[in-house]
Amino acid sequence: MDSEQYIIKKKSRIIIIIILIMVISYIYYIFPRDVETSMVGIKYDKDNDSQEEVTIKFKGYVHRKVLKATIFKGSIFINGIEYPKIKISTYFSENQNYFNEPILYYDPSLGGGQKGNLYIEPGEYVLLGNVILDKRFEKCVISLVEESSKNSFSENGEVIAAPANSMQEATTLYNKMKKSVVPGD
Repeated sequence: MDSEQYIIKKKSRIIIIIILIMVISYIYYIFPRDVETSMVGIKYDKDNDSQEEVTIKFKGYVHRKVLKATIFKGSIFINGIEYPKIKISTYFSENQNYFNEPILYYDPSLGGGQKGNLYIEPGEYVLLGNVILDKRFEKCVISLVEESSKNSFSENGEVIAAPANSMQEATTLYNKMKKSVVPGD
């Protein structure tokens, strides 16, 4: 009987440990993780050799869900200019270790006005560009849309790559990250 009781106690402990691990994992996934990180990178134009140093800051929350896409909600700051109410996810990325989708930010100065009997509050979402961002917020590439066409992407135009100290580092990072989310490119 003693050996039977020992086996039952051992199995009970294993089951309790497994349940405890599952509960801790669930709690880890349901609570959003605070993100506030900055990177220094290079903003360059693919059409010519112009470049400038930029600081990119991400401030917001990462929401993780079991068997679903990871979502970042918050703001992106580029050289101190805030692009608020950003929502990007890993949903559209072939490689789930990267965020890869268009960035829409909220501009409260656009839109609004009287629509019949209703007053619509000002504010519209505007396309900033396409982002490729690793889930650890350590590497980032943003292909900016041209000011003249805030609703379409271009393979040409300005790119921000961080961290980078030179145009060569920025171009290498851009090509590496693009290849990691767009296989065969």
